[in-house]
Amino acid sequence: TELTARVLTLRRTHPVLRRRAFFSGRAQAPDGLRDLAWFARDGREMTEGDWYAPAATLGLYLSGRDIPGRDARGEPVTDDSFLAVLHAGAEPTVFALPGAPWAARYELVLDTSREEQTEAPGTVLDGGTEMTVPARSVLLLRVAD
Repeated sequence: TELTARVLTLRRTHPVLRRRAFFSGRAQAPDGLRDLAWFARDGREMTEGDWYAPAATLGLYLSGRDIPGRDARGEPVTDDSFLAVLHAGAEPTVFALPGAPWAARYELVLDTSREEQTEAPGTVLDGGTEMTVPARSVLLLRVAD
């Protein structure tokens, strides 16, 4: 299907989506952002208590900076950073995109609620704004700073 082809293309072209080492969750230089962070539906970073509260929606930030390992030429591996919004609810919901320091803008690159994926959705949204997330879907957004 077009959706499957789009997912495979994204994984093949973005090393952050096929890392060979685990994320550390620790701050990275120079901006102090972690290589992986989890966000609640209201756009704030999840706390320990959030993991015990029922929720159908969460966000996952994947940093493309300083990916462990080297490429075929021995160079450091870097990539775009992404935010995946995962929604398991039966009804659409609203998700607030994390703003600074995580991102000023995001570009929607995948919407699993749409079978047709011949072109990237391409919508650009500012960090801190709310977006509607379709029922039972995953949205993948590229940090577009």
